[in-house]
Amino acid sequence: MDFSSYNLDAAIADAARNAFGAAVAENPDHKFFGFALTTLAEVQYIECSVNSDRNFEEILPKEIPYSRTMTELQQKLYYKWYPNEWGKFEYFGQEDRDFFAPVNSLLQCVEADATAALGWEESFDARRTYVFDMMIAALKALDDSGCFGSGRVRRDRLAFADIYDDPAASELRARSVREINEGHVPPALITEFLGLEPQ
Repeated sequence: MDFSSYNLDAAIADAARNAFGAAVAENPDHKFFGFALTTLAEVQYIECSVNSDRNFEEILPKEIPYSRTMTELQQKLYYKWYPNEWGKFEYFGQEDRDFFAPVNSLLQCVEADATAALGWEESFDARRTYVFDMMIAALKALDDSGCFGSGRVRRDRLAFADIYDDPAASELRARSVREINEGHVPPALITEFLGLEPQ
């Protein structure tokens, strides 16, 4: 099935530009370093989350290490780079502004049309691949337009896509962080991000 007519990447970019822009503008005392688009296994929604220096201090457990299976550094990286731990900045704006309402309505249309044409299970993998690709394409377009800053500011920031509670998460995170950020940030920052990912 050809999904190109939905222009999902443009819709995601518009929503994310507004959400990311609002987060930065409304928190001028924060130094933001993480910009994520997230979804769930059935790709029925997309939301955005952000992380900053001050937010990181707030969400980091006061007693580290708290885990017997992760080192102190691994635990800090987990809270730094996993959006599901980003506290008040996870799903930024969802409750009061819902920046992604048009995107999620479009995703419902994509699912309904694909199910009608091919069946839900038969279209599932292709639909997921399309959504993943469009999340990355949207973030790349935002980067090209300067949404994540330039120069020294951009060098300290990572944008990426993630999927919660799904075996595909590691692959999507690794692919997106490389495709979007390589050439814009020091390689060591990407290496840090990938520190918890199976290689």
